[in-house]
Amino acid sequence: MNYKVLPNEHTHSVFHLREDGSGTPLLDDIEIETLEFLSQDSEARRKYEDRQKFLHDEASQRDGFAKGRAEGRAQGELEAKLEVARKLLAMGMGYSAIEEATGLTREEIQSL
Repeated sequence: MNYKVLPNEHTHSVFHLREDGSGTPLLDDIEIETLEFLSQDSEARRKYEDRQKFLHDEASQRDGFAKGRAEGRAQGELEAKLEVARKLLAMGMGYSAIEEATGLTREEIQSL
């Protein structure tokens, strides 16, 4: 029952929609994937599943790094604002001016 749909040696192929004359892509995020029938070939199926797992893990790792960077940046910005607010309080500046200068809430400033 093993058969070939496409005239190549690949078990997994990806196609993109393009204009025939110029080759201009219709959309970058539309693609058509074909997967040759793998159930009869355990080695090809294993390779395909390993590749899919790798791609999934790689995407998850990229997303995790981006999320961690964003959270770290936000925490660092908050700490910097709090430090500026402490210095402005020590200089005797009023809460309203510190709120305006740092973007912190009055509650955040009073908790210092």
